[in-house]
Amino acid sequence: MLAGKNGLQAKAIYAYGKDNDFSVIDLSKPAHDLSDRGVEGRESVGEYSAFVYSNRDIFRPSERVTFHALLRDHQGKAQAGLPLSVKVFDARGVEVSSKQMSSDSLGHLSDSLTLSASATTGKWRVAMYAGDKEAIGSMTFLVEDFIPPKIKVEVQKHFSHINPKEKVELNLQSKYLNGEVFPKARVEVSAILHKSKYLEKVHEGYYFGNIKKYFGNEYLDTLIYETNSEGQLSLPLSIDKVFNTSFPLSVHIDIAVSELGGRPIHYTLEAPYNNREHYIGLKPLFANDAVDMQSKPQFEVIYLDKHTLSKETLSYALIEEETRWHWRSTTDSWEYYKTYHDGGIIQRVSSNTLSDKGLSLSLDTLDWGSYRARNL
Repeated sequence: MLAGKNGLQAKAIYAYGKDNDFSVIDLSKPAHDLSDRGVEGRESVGEYSAFVYSNRDIFRPSERVTFHALLRDHQGKAQAGLPLSVKVFDARGVEVSSKQMSSDSLGHLSDSLTLSASATTGKWRVAMYAGDKEAIGSMTFLVEDFIPPKIKVEVQKHFSHINPKEKVELNLQSKYLNGEVFPKARVEVSAILHKSKYLEKVHEGYYFGNIKKYFGNEYLDTLIYETNSEGQLSLPLSIDKVFNTSFPLSVHIDIAVSELGGRPIHYTLEAPYNNREHYIGLKPLFANDAVDMQSKPQFEVIYLDKHTLSKETLSYALIEEETRWHWRSTTDSWEYYKTYHDGGIIQRVSSNTLSDKGLSLSLDTLDWGSYRARNL
């Protein structure tokens, strides 16, 4: 049946099951082209291949680099006693080491290289050859003159959230890694106000705010301070602006304390911002934002008054959304995107009382399509 041509060519495959279960595969659509998705796999290097790895990917000059390799043939079998040429190239591509080695009974070999104090910084490469010009395996690592942190920053937060125009404080302590006080340190404090998925962790899974609206990040002014002779600082923080949005907001605070050489050590924290007093949360009791046409969509609804579950009368409308597809031309191809438009109100409920434990909401079965619930 599937081998028919022209007018006898199959257009679709239909499958039927118990309880009116049904599925269809459309055979009339063109095959999806995956040639631009990187599906070709790893390039074959020939009869043998080597997986080369190390315990780190960055080293300092004068440090010892240890690397390992697992040798396999084209069938994935371990190659014992395989003679190899192991070469190390610096960041300029200059060969700095070359050895002849053989794998053990499990197809494994390891070696090490001690970098000189004047080793060229940049990306180095270890390559292994089995008699051919092309390497059967390689790895890269960085050589950088990096310095580990010399100080640590401790911050105490005495608040769970931030209210508009309310001053809160962070207590900061800067110390050396050995515990001694690091005094007179430069401190830069920057903050970003952004949309949050939920008010608190216990509300994870609930949707808050009007999804058709947008809220962009708000960057607050960067403030500069200095710790006292004991390495201590009280950081005042206040946000005076109230934003016209129904989304819950959160403040991302970045505290940068500079070492003697000027390198900053960062400490970050998050705090909810009470931009408004009342929120309605809607949690779908189904997966992937979709339900079967035979099922009734069910939700949990909560009303929060100053972060506390409270009683309130709920009015909502269920709106059907119309999907429209659009094409646009780019530099060398065409692409499509979709937009949503309100089609009409399908269901309206004007009186449901929310208890201080929330409300279980069940809607009527719906036809195929996209819908949105909105409070009135």
